[in-house]
Amino acid sequence: FDLGPALDAAIERLRARGSERAVRVDMAEGQKVLGDRHLSEQAITNLLINADRYSTPGGAIDVEVRGGEQVTLRVRDEGPGIEEDLARRLFHDRVAAGRGLGLGLYLVHATMEAMGGSVQLEQKAPVAVFALRWTRPLRRVDDV
Repeated sequence: FDLGPALDAAIERLRARGSERAVRVDMAEGQKVLGDRHLSEQAITNLLINADRYSTPGGAIDVEVRGGEQVTLRVRDEGPGIEEDLARRLFHDRVAAGRGLGLGLYLVHATMEAMGGSVQLEQKAPVAVFALRWTRPLRRVDDV
């Protein structure tokens, strides 16, 4: 599926929750990935909600999508970063940094793994950067 519409839908879900935070997107057209569109949309939404929740007032959320052997979607917030102890446990069940139930990142991790993808905390300070990775679909021989 094309990742662009899933990202657009995730941003709309963030808006539906009342967020007025700026979301800046840097993405080339036609980023095709393997996986379930709706599960991917939910994983992106959860990362956007976390970024919105933990960013400083007036801060923006940056989303960058890059292709290669895998397609990587990075979400960067303008929050305080993540403490080392919390960073080690972040994708486990019921781990929260104060607000929320602690299920969001656990569900992102489980969802991405179920689709053959992954989620990583690439940077924990001074700001948090999370990366979702999907496999690209194989190209047919007659497409080459």
